[in-house]
Amino acid sequence: MHDIVRPTPMGAGLEAVRGFLGTERGGVPSRNNLCWPGKEVSLWGLSLDHRDLVYHGAELVLVAEFFRRRLIKINQERPFAESQHALRSTRTSHLPLPGYSSFRMLSLLEPYSDPIIATLRSLLPKKREDWQLVGVVNRDKDVYSFGTDSKIIGRAFEIVAAVYIEKLAAALGYSFHESTNQTTYPDFYLTKPDGRRIGIDVKSTYRSLNGVGQVRSFKFTLGSFTSYLRNDTKNIEGQYSDYDSHYVLAFLYTRITDYKPMKKSIHEIDEIPPTYDDVEVVFQEKFRIGGDKTGSGNTDNLATIQSNTAEPFIYGASPFSVLGKEVFDHYWSNHPRNADPDGVKKSLYKNLPAYFDWLSRQESAQFDHIELRKKYEDYKDWVRVQGWKISLN
Repeated sequence: MHDIVRPTPMGAGLEAVRGFLGTERGGVPSRNNLCWPGKEVSLWGLSLDHRDLVYHGAELVLVAEFFRRRLIKINQERPFAESQHALRSTRTSHLPLPGYSSFRMLSLLEPYSDPIIATLRSLLPKKREDWQLVGVVNRDKDVYSFGTDSKIIGRAFEIVAAVYIEKLAAALGYSFHESTNQTTYPDFYLTKPDGRRIGIDVKSTYRSLNGVGQVRSFKFTLGSFTSYLRNDTKNIEGQYSDYDSHYVLAFLYTRITDYKPMKKSIHEIDEIPPTYDDVEVVFQEKFRIGGDKTGSGNTDNLATIQSNTAEPFIYGASPFSVLGKEVFDHYWSNHPRNADPDGVKKSLYKNLPAYFDWLSRQESAQFDHIELRKKYEDYKDWVRVQGWKISLN
């Protein structure tokens, strides 16, 4: 399999620009030090001269980001060496550069991380084999393979995750706790020295392919929106107000369907083929991957955004990342329940545009519907520039 250039934070583009400018020009992009005849810069193997640059420093970073993303796209479609040659041999004057508004949109939302996310990501296994669980073992050292049942695989991920979440707690100086009830939120929580909590839920789903072998859009279910979001103590360890933040550790995998049950000794474990592969791990704040749709048509579970790639989840690319956590909580604490009468459902909303309409009808709305609508339209433009397929209204 050929190498693929993976996305990096936009700050990497800024570092490239600073390296290009050098100390003689202060190392800080500005209108005055980005344009002069004959000067060239190489960004990701692509030679640019002054005619190719946008003359404001922040915009140059976005131009660099555009070319970096173009390289990623080409690398995904061609062998690595061929794609490098293809990009280098294309003059920038022939590239379909987006307009100024598109460059502006690229800066709307940065990839999100924090010390909790960064620490757990550093602790999680990096090797493919570490996530390939193949069965259960008894004390006679017999291994019974498990199949493709998503509940079993999901529980297996949760068992492995517990070890690393406990390490996360130790690394941060927090205490580690597992929920005392399997149906109570969250699966795990960390307690800070001041008593405040951090909730961590573990979720999983598998990829499915369409008729031409492309990954269909997928989402994760994030639990009920009729419990602790509306009643501070319902179906939650402690109280919702006890928690400073909420995270989701999510696993995306591909099922291997030609499974046959088998029993092997522990010494023959290599003979047991895995029933899933290609695991991608997402660890992100809950609201930053939260969507505006329910998990399914007849449940009161909220769902994440829906996409055909894990990148928006890793990035934290929910519309609520732009609108804010308070809007996320308000949206889902007022969303109609499945059992509500039709009249109640029609008076409320089932997506963000309808939510903005609903806010506009409130006498003393908690949020400015005009401001939120503008942010949401900017977000949709930003998704378009990113090139992601996120289901939006």
